[in-house]
Amino acid sequence: MQIRPMIGDSIFLTIPTHEKADYTTIYEAVLNGKPQERAKRWNVDLYTEEFFEPIKDSQRNVVGIAIFANDITERKNAENVVCPSPFRKCSRLRPGISSEKILRFG
Repeated sequence: MQIRPMIGDSIFLTIPTHEKADYTTIYEAVLNGKPQERAKRWNVDLYTEEFFEPIKDSQRNVVGIAIFANDITERKNAENVVCPSPFRKCSRLRPGISSEKILRFG
């Protein structure tokens, strides 16, 4: 799969209608200077870890959002074998990410 940077494009062009409210909430927080991160299940075959960071100018004003995503499907599949219940806390989270920061979708 080829990834194309979306510099200058609206991310909302690629977001399904049913996802726009979630992204709007995240973007509003980031535009207020609060970085966000989450793990997301897109379908049965794909999990991503997403990071949303404010881009600031020289006066520290937020002027945009940088978005980074990692495919964590392999890790999530391994966790699901060890800890299949969504109601049980698993100890295999990446250092720095608490279970409270992870939103379960899907």
